[in-house]
Amino acid sequence: MPDLKADVPAAIESLRMGFFPVPTLSLREPSTSYAIRGKRLRVDLLTPARRGGTAPVFIRRLNAAATPLKYLDYLIEEPIHAAMLAGSPCLVKVPQPARFALHKLIVSRERDPTVAAKKKQDILQANRLLALLREDRPGEIRLAWEAMAKRGSIWVKKVKAA
Repeated sequence: MPDLKADVPAAIESLRMGFFPVPTLSLREPSTSYAIRGKRLRVDLLTPARRGGTAPVFIRRLNAAATPLKYLDYLIEEPIHAAMLAGSPCLVKVPQPARFALHKLIVSRERDPTVAAKKKQDILQANRLLALLREDRPGEIRLAWEAMAKRGSIWVKKVKAA
């Protein structure tokens, strides 16, 4: 992220869409998610996980807490530009599709058995995206794989297992 300051909770509130901070199971931990009652739309604030860190991390320059997510650093490295067409079109940065697919596979191996449906959804999304990329952009899969493999054999084992 650029070295900018922002008030994320205030920005979300300014949308006037009815977002509210989703309470955590622990009253000691700050919320890292915002939702709208009765809707599936949700905003989750994430940050790359550091060794052993699972508790929300307060990011002062954003005035908000974020959930550490394993392997996020790989996903957000070298983003691409895309057009967001909802409302007024604008240019946004998004993860590379091949990295997104491989990340889904890795994360599926990390999911707790209590969220089997999410694990299944991760694998399905990754497989669909990889099938599309195999047809249209096979070189991107190779580059994403090489970048992932450089991070260690554990990463490779998780993707292969998924």
